Amino acid sequence: MHIDPFSTTIFTILISFMMSMGLFVVSFNYLREVKGVGYWATALLWAGLGWLLLALNGVISNFFSLVIGTVFCLLGIVFYSHALAAFIERRVSMYWLYVVVVIAFIGNYYFIEINFNMAAKIAVTSSAAAIVLFANSLLLFSKRHDCCSHTHCLTGSFFALSGGIYFVRAIYYFVWNTQAEQAFFNVNLMQDLAYISNPILYVGTALGFALMCIEKYINEKNQAQELLRTAQQAAGMHNYVTDLRTGLSSNTAELNAIYGVDMQFPHTIDSFKSILHPEDCERVMTCFWESIDNHQKHISVEYRTISPISGEVNWIAAWGLNFYDDEQKPLQQIGMIQDITERKQIEIDLRIAATVFESHEGMLITDANGVMLKVNHAFTKITGYSAVEAVGQTPRLLSSGRHDKDFYTQLWQAIHDEDSWQGEIWNRRKNGEIYPEWLMITAVKTNNDEVVTHYVATLTDITERKAAEEQIQQLAFYDPLTNLPNRRLLYDRLKHGIALSQRTGKYMAVLMLDLDKFKAVNDTLGHTAGDELLQQVAQRIKAHLREMDTVGRLGGDEFVVLLEAISHIEQVAVIANNIIHALKQPFTLCQTQQAHIGTSIGIALYPQHGSDIEMLMNNADTALYQAKDNGRGCFAYFGKAGLSITKPSKSY
Repeated sequence: MHIDPFSTTIFTILISFMMSMGLFVVSFNYLREVKGVGYWATALLWAGLGWLLLALNGVISNFFSLVIGTVFCLLGIVFYSHALAAFIERRVSMYWLYVVVVIAFIGNYYFIEINFNMAAKIAVTSSAAAIVLFANSLLLFSKRHDCCSHTHCLTGSFFALSGGIYFVRAIYYFVWNTQAEQAFFNVNLMQDLAYISNPILYVGTALGFALMCIEKYINEKNQAQELLRTAQQAAGMHNYVTDLRTGLSSNTAELNAIYGVDMQFPHTIDSFKSILHPEDCERVMTCFWESIDNHQKHISVEYRTISPISGEVNWIAAWGLNFYDDEQKPLQQIGMIQDITERKQIEIDLRIAATVFESHEGMLITDANGVMLKVNHAFTKITGYSAVEAVGQTPRLLSSGRHDKDFYTQLWQAIHDEDSWQGEIWNRRKNGEIYPEWLMITAVKTNNDEVVTHYVATLTDITERKAAEEQIQQLAFYDPLTNLPNRRLLYDRLKHGIALSQRTGKYMAVLMLDLDKFKAVNDTLGHTAGDELLQQVAQRIKAHLREMDTVGRLGGDEFVVLLEAISHIEQVAVIANNIIHALKQPFTLCQTQQAHIGTSIGIALYPQHGSDIEMLMNNADTALYQAKDNGRGCFAYFGKAGLSITKPSKSY
């Protein structure tokens, strides 16, 4: 057997076509990110057509084969240039192979058309084929994909092996290129090798591309199935198949885990009813049978199941497709189920949160920067600002100006340290009214408790509570008629005065007052006039005291004055004289009635006249009675050697 040069050229052209088709497959199915491969395949196609026409020179019109063949070969070079540009743009390091291939094709065309000896033509043709095969082999080795890596290598190996055979053949004819032309038709080893290598290359390359396609299809199918399984597992979803003729359903570990049953559980329609929640059973089964009886294509339902093992209740969502035969008899239902217990709990929590948010307490939500995102109706009712007016603003909108910078610094420091703060604060309504509120601020963080995402504040208007507290305070510590401190508060002030005297070394004086002629006013003018008189007496006494001093009413017409931080005892006498003189002046009662009263004062000094509250009060009371016994309208000191009586100054 032997092969002639013409057949060699034809085989080379067939190889070009074969590689072109294979690379088209690779280009459109595997290596789309390398558009140069598509250009390469196109270049091989045009070059192969050009070679075929040039090889048929003499068989068909010389002019046609020469001109058209040259044009096709030039088109091949153009597409090789495009491929080269694409690879340079992609920075593929193999772009230099294109340069070698273009040179090989130009040389191949030159040697075919110019009248060199046959050995040189065969050698050049074989060299060009070897270069193209090696280039394609390197391309497949360098750009193999995970989806078809083995067949990429297999096909690249065929290219490399065939390229090696053509390269050996080219060397052979370069060495023995002086043989006579007719000698090429004699039987020899190289001819047989070439004859055998061409079909091997053809079949092997075609097989490689076919295997590449098969492997890609299988791998991509497996990958798609794996991705589907992964996605289903991530979503907690699993497939089920129910034979509608027998009522049997698929029995898988995943489905059993969702339903809370073991592998021995019979997956029939009746057994399925046994694990349905009693409140959902009738609704679910009605939906199931109606979808089949009405020949519905789709079915979708949510229900609860009770695990027969643990008793745990889970929410399940199911979506299915019903399939029927040609006679519209039900065949099977294929679908998916998903455990939505967590989602249902989130929905419940959200509904609860929405209900809580619209409670009687004002609530606002801000972002991490303190910009208000949402407020409830109670917030609007308390502050006067609507949601439209508040959203987008910061809580500084409510600032009353009563709190200094240090107050807010401590507030935010507490939130930073403990993630929350609560306390009393004064804010301003939209109408300008300043009101007290109880404020609670909580920081909302991400799951890892690192980043604050929101702040939630709850505010309660405590205006009424503050008023009630003040009223209770007033009733507990103040005389309701004169608004003077009562005995309880007065004793508290006495305790403070003693502590102050001990700390500073100054005197404290207790003045016990009793009104003269008060009973006569009460009897003649009435209790209303008497009450008015007591109120005016309280005002006159306060007018002659210092800011630090205290006057209180013990009851009836008895008053007590507490003088703190007295540097000189003479100051006590001056104040006592002023009070006696003030109360001697006539009082106008009920707008027209005149009343004249007076007062007597007993004085006890700390520490001279007593070391505790009871002793001071008793001694002051003793001094008061002594003043009364000595003619009234005067004051008396309590002393260790007896009483010291002092008449008021004549200037009064």
